[in-house]
This record gives sequence, structure tokens and C-alpha cells, in this order.
Amino acid sequence: MVAIVTELSLVPVSSTGPSLGDEIVFAEKQITAQALITLGSLAPYAGAITGGTGKYEGVKGEVRVRTLTGGTKGILTFDLQH
Repeated sequence: MVAIVTELSLVPVSSTGPSLGDEIVFAEKQITAQALITLGSLAPYAGAITGGTGKYEGVKGEVRVRTLTGGTKGILTFDLQH
């Protein structure tokens, strides 16, 4: 699945910036993933899909993230198995 995000909310667990446990919410449904990243790095990375809510409940798979120039935007490509 490659998504074009039209509604997105970031749910941080810390007020000091990106941290372990942060969530991305797509139109009131969630996909949860875990990844080990180096903050500030523009290198692509992958994360394990660990579940979700709504129509994403029980999904597994991988999300691949490619950061675009400037580091504030990126392309997320989801490979989901239900």
C-alpha cells in the first residue's frame, strides 16, 4: 500500500521532540510500528508494523520511510498483511 496522506495527526509521548512511543494517526484509525532510527539522519529506514485499529486491526508488515530533502517531509510506503 502506498498512501497519499490527506489527514494526519502526530501523537507525541514527549514534549521534547520525536521519541519512542510516538504515534501517527490516519483519519481516526491507527497503524502502530516500531523502528530504530537515528534522529536527524536523512537515511531511509524500515519499521515493523505491530498492529492497528479500525480496518487496520491485526495487521502486520513493514513501513519503509524515505525522508525528502529538508528532513521535514517523507514518503511512507506500507506493506501490510492482514
